[in-house]
Amino acid sequence: MEVGPKNVEQIITNNSIVCKTTYMIIESKFSSIYWTPCVVHTLNLALKNICAAKSIERNSDLYQEFS
Repeated sequence: MEVGPKNVEQIITNNSIVCKTTYMIIESKFSSIYWTPCVVHTLNLALKNICAAKSIERNSDLYQEFS
């Protein structure tokens, strides 16, 4: 409120449910403010999921097989 809602166009946050819920509250009061999820945070979550070791033992066997 100190800055004024007319001076804010966009809010960029991570993708947590708390941030999404907070934006929904803001959107209900100030329809001119848009929320955008942080691309870096989204990419980081995706890469962590892709690179996570599902089975370290199996990964070791595959490494030996293809080396």
